[in-house]
Formats: sequence, C-alpha cells, structure tokens
Amino acid sequence: MKKLQVVYVAGAGRSGSTVLDRILGTISGAISANELNRIWVDGFEDDKHCACGQAFRECSFWRKVVAEAFGDLRDFDPARMKNIWTTVDHSRHFLQLLAPVKNTSFQKRLTEYRDVLRRLYFAIAKVSGAEIIVDSSKIPSGALILKDIPGLDVHVIHLVRDARACVYAWQKKKQNAKSGVALRQYTPMRTIMFWMMRNTFASLLATQLPYVRVRYEDLMKDPQHELQRLLDRLGPFAGKRLSFATDAAIALPEYHSISGNPDRFSNGVTNLRLDVEWLTKMNENTRRMATMLTYPLLAQYGYTNGLYHHLQENPAPYEN
Repeated sequence: MKKLQVVYVAGAGRSGSTVLDRILGTISGAISANELNRIWVDGFEDDKHCACGQAFRECSFWRKVVAEAFGDLRDFDPARMKNIWTTVDHSRHFLQLLAPVKNTSFQKRLTEYRDVLRRLYFAIAKVSGAEIIVDSSKIPSGALILKDIPGLDVHVIHLVRDARACVYAWQKKKQNAKSGVALRQYTPMRTIMFWMMRNTFASLLATQLPYVRVRYEDLMKDPQHELQRLLDRLGPFAGKRLSFATDAAIALPEYHSISGNPDRFSNGVTNLRLDVEWLTKMNENTRRMATMLTYPLLAQYGYTNGLYHHLQENPAPYEN
C-alpha cells in the first residue's frame, strides 16, 4: 500500500512557516494544511474561520473531512482529543517521545491520539485527492508523533529564522484578518526561550526522520531558486516544480486552513520579500540581549557574520 506523504515544517513561531506551507501547497498532488495540530481548539472548540472564509463547522471541506474521519460525532469527543493533545504534543514531552520506554499512562494517550490523527490525515487526503499533506504545526514533538503512525511517510523541514527577527515579530501588534481581534504578543525573554528550545529539538529530528534545514532569509532572498533547491532535497517533492508568476511572486489559490498566521486569508499573486524591519526598528537593548542569549545557535545557523550582508554572497547550505 502506498504511504501518504507528510511534509512537516518544524521550528519557532514567526519564522515564515505559513507562507512556506502555502507555497508548497500549490504543487500538484499536495495540500496545505497549515497548523493542523490546532484543529481541536481553533476548529472544534472555537469554530474559527477557515481560510476560505467560512466558519469551521460551515466549511464544506472540513465537514466532509470530519464525516470521513469520525463519522457520527456523537461517537467522537473533540474535547477529549484536545486534552490528550495537550498532554502528549508539546515541547515538554519531546524527550519522553524520544525515549524507547514510556510510562503506561502516557503511552496509552499517545496510542489513542495517533489513531485519531491517522484517521484525520487520511480523511484529508481522500477528500482533497492529495498525495502529500503539508503540516506546519512547527512543534517538534508533533513530527515524532506522526513518525510512528502506520501508513504515513514523514519528512521534516526545519525552518530557521534569525532569533532577533522572531523576537521583534512577536512584539509587534497584529490582528486576525477576519475577526479584528489582536493576536498574542510575547516578551523578548519568552520568545528567546521558545526559539532556543524549538530549534534545539527540531535539530534532533534529524536523527529520527528525513530532514532538511533551511533559513527563512535564504528562501525570501531568492525565492524561485531557493525554494526549488529545497524541493529537490525533499523526497515527496522530487521532480516537481513550482509555478512562479515572476522571480519573486507566486499565485496562492484559495485553500482550507483553520489555524495559522492571519496571512492565510490572503490569496492571489503574492510578492515574496525578505522582511528585515527589525534591523532598523528593534530596540537596541533588546537586540543585544537576544544576540547574547541565542548566540550559540545564531552562530551554528550562520547569523553571526555581520548582520545581513553575508546573505548576499553566502547562502546557507541545506543540511540533510
């Protein structure tokens, strides 16, 4: 039986995962699912708007997926899945997921959750007709959970962005495009902590799954070339090509996603550009603190050779 291909984007928030997810979803045979791990909260619990504009419960796509995966909802408890999700799929559970032996209660929840995810992923594939699901849930533990689901072939993209850019992005005010509700903002220290933890754990996925690491800055500096270079290193996309409108613009069609960056509501020809606003607008003390506390990984990922002039001549190699 042919396995369902899953491309899982791992890394820290505000690293450009939504736009990468959407771009990969334009490839023939692929579907962009965005942050699929939040379906229990943003979909079933809060009934948020799908990227198509309809509320989750009214969206014809998600109604078909739910019916295919779970049938009569009287026999399915989304609240229970939300509870199980929070107790197995989180950075604090990453090392336990790596361990060969797990405690009995954790293993029981994990087995149940994997079974539900299997039904969900195969339902998405059947309803959409896709052979590849792009999931940008980002939490590294999610990739480990998917890894051992029968019938799935999981590949990881570790998407990295400069820690200082992420700190600045999480401080900016941003609104949900549909509801107008302000999104969460995080303090620099919280962002730094999560950036370090997420990227450290994402790097460890290289020991468990097919893995490629790529910098957001390289992708946005030369989108057509760098994105194609990325595809050529991902098994599920081998031999496939992206259709760019220009060297730095791609057409993003309407799609179905119930969670992710507010940019998921934008369709049509989209210009891809490197966002380096933080270089001129970030508080200098905050920049120094972020540089000092994240320096080991900044150096590992090639962010310490000056500011950004090094990107002009030295794109990072893709690490498999």
